[in-house]
Amino acid sequence: MDLNGKKILITGGARGIGLELLQTCVDAGAQVAICGRNEQTIDKARVQLDRDILGITADIGDPGTPQFLYDRIQSEWNGLDILINNAAIQQDLDFINNSSDQLLEKIADEFTIDLIAPVKICAALMPLLKRSDDAMIVNISSGLALAPKAAAPVYCAAKAGLSSFSRSLRYQAQKDAPHIKVADVILPIVATDMTAGRGNNKMMASGAAQSIVHGIRREKQTIHVGIAKLFAWIMRVVPSLGYRILRGT
Repeated sequence: MDLNGKKILITGGARGIGLELLQTCVDAGAQVAICGRNEQTIDKARVQLDRDILGITADIGDPGTPQFLYDRIQSEWNGLDILINNAAIQQDLDFINNSSDQLLEKIADEFTIDLIAPVKICAALMPLLKRSDDAMIVNISSGLALAPKAAAPVYCAAKAGLSSFSRSLRYQAQKDAPHIKVADVILPIVATDMTAGRGNNKMMASGAAQSIVHGIRREKQTIHVGIAKLFAWIMRVVPSLGYRILRGT
């Protein structure tokens, strides 16, 4: 897939991996829109790149945001070629030692941002993607979709759900809209604000973004980034080892 001239929407595109994806896609000649909750952060990204970027201030956790994104993209561009569902949150949730009052709101927020929102955004923007001659949906998942860690059970479950959704959606597209490709991105731990204080030997966000865009160009169905490729192999060949590796993290 040639990204030159493509119209791309990146959720969470003003920080971390999203910001690096923005830079990489713009450098490839794409028209890029980014969605984020903080208008100042979006403006900072626009100034940093010094490029013509469509910034959309919206919280993907808001039930009205998917339709809002459709309306803005339709109004501004009258079309969309690539959707990158990148925005996510990760919370350490201790179900054993925390009260239900402490957990319930965080559970709802995490499932909403990490699973429900990207699924709804796919549904809302599908009419635009169907009109493209060469379209792609890219859902950013995680190696934690393959094997969970103890500290973040909801994040792991949401990412596993997103990977499963991506596969099902790919089956539907292959049957009824073969011009729409669906990619599932399996990330290792990447150095971002979200992973601050978590894990070691993190991949740089710029390297992760370059690997994702390389996979998009090759129209890969599953894009394994960095060491996630090795981990996926471990989970196929010796899954018990993979579970042991992540159990205590």
